[in-house]
Amino acid sequence: MTMRLPIPMLLVVASLAALTGAEQPPAAEAPVTDPAAPAPTPASPAPAAKPAGAAAAPAAKAQDEDEDEDKDEDGDWFTTGRLGFFFTNVSERNGDRSNDPSIGGTNSSTTLLVQLDLSALYLRGPWRVDNTLLVKYGRQRSEGQDWVENTDLVDYDTVASYTWNEPHFWYGAVGADTVITEDPGDGVFEPGIAKVSAGYGQRYEDMLPLTDRLEFRLGVRAQRRWGSNLSDQQKEWEVGPEFIARYERQQTTSLRYWLQYEAFAEFEDMAHVSNLVTAGLDLQVNPFLTVALGARAYYESAPDDAVAGSDALYDNWSWRTETLVGLTFAL
Repeated sequence: MTMRLPIPMLLVVASLAALTGAEQPPAAEAPVTDPAAPAPTPASPAPAAKPAGAAAAPAAKAQDEDEDEDKDEDGDWFTTGRLGFFFTNVSERNGDRSNDPSIGGTNSSTTLLVQLDLSALYLRGPWRVDNTLLVKYGRQRSEGQDWVENTDLVDYDTVASYTWNEPHFWYGAVGADTVITEDPGDGVFEPGIAKVSAGYGQRYEDMLPLTDRLEFRLGVRAQRRWGSNLSDQQKEWEVGPEFIARYERQQTTSLRYWLQYEAFAEFEDMAHVSNLVTAGLDLQVNPFLTVALGARAYYESAPDDAVAGSDALYDNWSWRTETLVGLTFAL
């Protein structure tokens, strides 16, 4: 049996069917997968947002590098100074037969000593300039006698170096050793010796804590002695090779020590060699109290043209040692 709907009803059913088909589009066909095709690359995750300070970090680093460059261009000075008042015991040997100005004016005794240490270090790129000044002056008094000089030294040195390939450097140096007070027949700052030199060296630093430095220098030196009591032959210019080796270490904030050897010979008389050894140790017990040990030894072989009667000044070791306890003040 067939049911026939009226024409108006057929129009309503057709309209509803059309609306339903527009809201549900046909499903998309599934893609065909090729088994030989490579697996799809996953999408890269979106970059994480940088904190506000991250963008400023490279700028701050660049600014620090610019400041370091400016610092290298301008150079830096590092200065230290110390003034000390010491009670000291001094021992010497062959002081009356020494060609070293400082040892020659020493007597074995107990004395009061004033010591001034100044240093200024300049650094700029490969350039380095070391300036040092050491002044010692001591007086002793024996029972029934006036105060007399016992220790006297003025030691000045400037060494400028250019490091062209670590640890190698070229250097130029000037220096002088003399005494302050006047001996019979001598004036103030007599006798003394002035030196100028240039050459090649090697420097090794920070091998042991806290800091240390080992340095070797080999070059050519010109030197001349002065003094009213010296002969004309002793005051002639001397030119020849020099060799210097020095090691110093700041082991702790309160302990420092050093050892230096220095040799010089004349080109005209290579058998005429002078040898100077210096050593020292400083122990800072507290901010003001210091215990120090010092030693200075000198040996000079006789030159070919030594004047008559001067044999006693050559071919013997002369030395001086010091034990110091006193108050020190940073400058």
